[in-house]
Amino acid sequence: MRTRTRWSSVATVLGGIVVAVVCLTLVLRGRTWAWVPLLVAAAVALREVRWLQRVARNGRGDDHRPPHQENAPR
Repeated sequence: MRTRTRWSSVATVLGGIVVAVVCLTLVLRGRTWAWVPLLVAAAVALREVRWLQRVARNGRGDDHRPPHQENAPR
């Protein structure tokens, strides 16, 4: 089954990567305050990548349960 690509998540990942690279450049130039947005951007991008992988694997991103447990009581 093919799932639709959620382009807003792809844009979030790409934006997070861009912000992280800019902040990494600033960190390497001695701006210690740039660590905070670097870590936040990297964490958000990583979370979105994992969500996109989960959706690609089981077709849905809203449920963390394996398919054989879909009808099990919560």
